[in-house]
Amino acid sequence: MTAPNRRIKVSPNPAQRGDLLTIKALAEHEMEPGVRLNPDTMVVYPRFILNKLICRYNGVEVFVSDWYSGVSANPYISFNV
Repeated sequence: MTAPNRRIKVSPNPAQRGDLLTIKALAEHEMEPGVRLNPDTMVVYPRFILNKLICRYNGVEVFVSDWYSGVSANPYISFNV
């Protein structure tokens, strides 16, 4: 589910029918790989990662990406549709 503070940029602006669009998105997200210990309690922090990015246009999936633990804390993605 997307957060209300998401930032998405589409260019060219405004887009015309038939234009090649560049979609740019930055996810502000605190990643946790699930291997770090809390030094006070010695309990492992639970895993908290982004695992899938789905972009839709008028309800149709135009871009899908599976992400794994190697993705950075605030991933940036850019793609053309």
